[in-house]
Amino acid sequence: MMKRFLIIAVLLTPFFVSCDKDDESSEEIPAWLQVEIDEVMIISSVNSCEVCTVTISEYNGVKYYDFYCGHWSCRYCYFFDQNGNRPEWETGDWNAYEAGKKQLAVVPACRE
Repeated sequence: MMKRFLIIAVLLTPFFVSCDKDDESSEEIPAWLQVEIDEVMIISSVNSCEVCTVTISEYNGVKYYDFYCGHWSCRYCYFFDQNGNRPEWETGDWNAYEAGKKQLAVVPACRE
């Protein structure tokens, strides 16, 4: 009887353990960045909501936000650290970031 209970408990455990919310939907755009995004969307002549995303990454313990629209020609035009500051990096710093970053999520720039 005890053996049967243990088998059932082991089989049902995955259903009762909470899921880790480390997926794309758990990442949110900070309010200060949403203000930037809203301003860009207002002046845009194209429907940017279809091609704009925010890539959230982590590098050296700091979270970074890269707001980018597919029709832009510039890279990292709207790139900020977790405090809303633009990193003042040299080329080598950018290369190190690219090599060492951990991408956390890519979320739509527009709110529904």
